[in-house]
Amino acid sequence: MKRFCFLCANEARLLGYSSVSHIGAAAFLFAMGFLFLFLLEEYTRFAQSELLAIAFFKAFWIPSLLIIPAITASLFAERLGDRSFASLRILPIRLSSILLGDWLVAYAYYLSLWAIAMLFPWMAQVLFPEIGRSMPFFPLSCALGGYAFIALSGSFFIAIGLFCSSLLRSSLVSGVLSFAFLLAHFLSGEGLRQLEALRGKSFGPPFLSPDFYNVFLQMEDFCRGIIDTRVIAFYLAGTLFFLFLAHLMLDRHSV
Repeated sequence: MKRFCFLCANEARLLGYSSVSHIGAAAFLFAMGFLFLFLLEEYTRFAQSELLAIAFFKAFWIPSLLIIPAITASLFAERLGDRSFASLRILPIRLSSILLGDWLVAYAYYLSLWAIAMLFPWMAQVLFPEIGRSMPFFPLSCALGGYAFIALSGSFFIAIGLFCSSLLRSSLVSGVLSFAFLLAHFLSGEGLRQLEALRGKSFGPPFLSPDFYNVFLQMEDFCRGIIDTRVIAFYLAGTLFFLFLAHLMLDRHSV
């Protein structure tokens, strides 16, 4: 246990020293702040049928495309490129502990950035109290549901990033690959939904329908307090699956 805690602390230190992760974090917070201000202006000018919080959370995929590759691409690819991963394997630490430690550190970093982004509505409430009195920014139930989905899906996204980082020895290429994987996941559900509407018939059984893994509908349901256990099972199983694939790839590099 002490070795695992030491490993997590070391990974957190390396992530803190990474300039790419700092640039990604700054871009993430800037994107979320700009998005909130844009939505706030639109909602004050025109009445909207959808809550501001739901519109804010449904756009979470855009900044996530920036931060996930930034914090995961170099975790394994850089060490595989300079062969420092081989020296790490000499230590009496299991490969699964190394992988889990990197996942936990990146996951905690991702959630901490979202926790900071959640302060933007509070800051707007302080700066623009007259707007806050006329329009509730983030109802508590909506904020809790949105953050719960971010935490759930974030575990899956970080696992995808680690898998892409374990495939290659180039941080840049692994980051691009992670970006492509995430973009495909974000757009596939909505794209298939539109294609299904054009064809006028379903692609398969309800549990495989585009609505089931449409990330935008999933986020909206969580914000409204509608919790689908199939979605929870999907993201948890997906997290374990990609961590398993990353473990297999790292084990091959260790040979």
